[in-house]
Amino acid sequence: MSAFYQQRDRDTAVLFYDDFTDAQILTRKDFANDESYLSIIDNNSSDAWALAGQFNYDITSQLELTAALRYDHDTRESFDPTNKTDTYAKKSFSQLQPKVTLGYQVTDDFLLYTGYSHGFRSGGFNEPAEGISRTFNQEVSDSYEMGFKTSLFDNKVTLNGAAFIIDQDDAQFTQFNVDSFTLENLSIDEVQTKGLELEAAYAATSNLSINLSAGIIDSEIKSFELRPDLAGKPQFWVPEYNYSISANHNTQLNGQWSLFSRTELLIEGPKTFSIDIPDVESSRYTYLNAGIGVKSEQWTVQVYVENLTDERAIEDIFLYGDGITELARQPNKPRSYGVELSYDF
Repeated sequence: MSAFYQQRDRDTAVLFYDDFTDAQILTRKDFANDESYLSIIDNNSSDAWALAGQFNYDITSQLELTAALRYDHDTRESFDPTNKTDTYAKKSFSQLQPKVTLGYQVTDDFLLYTGYSHGFRSGGFNEPAEGISRTFNQEVSDSYEMGFKTSLFDNKVTLNGAAFIIDQDDAQFTQFNVDSFTLENLSIDEVQTKGLELEAAYAATSNLSINLSAGIIDSEIKSFELRPDLAGKPQFWVPEYNYSISANHNTQLNGQWSLFSRTELLIEGPKTFSIDIPDVESSRYTYLNAGIGVKSEQWTVQVYVENLTDERAIEDIFLYGDGITELARQPNKPRSYGVELSYDF
């Protein structure tokens, strides 16, 4: 059995000012708070708790049944403190979530499994701004999975694979609304996602391990009342595929310190971003990350670089302009590097 409780408060204030005098350059201190031509203020809170339990039952010496049950409850509030009477909103979201898994141990090194789970993501409130929906619904999903886990060649190689189907109701999707300058959460009525996953790990030596993973995803909007024309289109932000390969090396320097290094190559397939431009998709992107450092039982010092090749990618894309169709693109983070120091107490 387990229990969970979380209380969160998020207060945001976005004020827009404009200088129409054109006589001199003004800064924010030159304006009074009531001179902003647009303000978006939101006090948003969440009071969430959950209870969960799980049990395992050996049907035979090789066949095991695992069952779990979780209940979530989340009460959310939102209002603009400058106009609480007209903007106050409060609503509770809850869901019972069962999960069942059946595992068959064919041999000591080969496991087959299948399972079903019912998932939940709390609904909530968008910021109180004109032109967007105030409330977005909770998301529920039914997930079906089957796969295998293996260990080969005296545990030098592990190979895992899975196939899955996820049916989502009120699938949550976040987009930038250029009219209100807010992040707007929407609920897509029905989405189905199917995919295959494969993972492999190879212990090349006692110091070097190599890991590979691959995923192929087919995600489709089945129903969307707000935009019926999008039925049959892929779900936004979901890449068609992703691949990765990484290598980790570790060498003992003395009785206390060891030298470690890592290299990681990530490949991400095309994806779409916006309900306004569902046919515009990104390219395939390749990212290279690396790091090297030393560590002891308590200390870790690492020099790292992310996006070593400075791959330029699209993080978001949307329509922008007053009656003129223009594509605004938000780029990814360029090459970055630094030193990381950590200490375990």
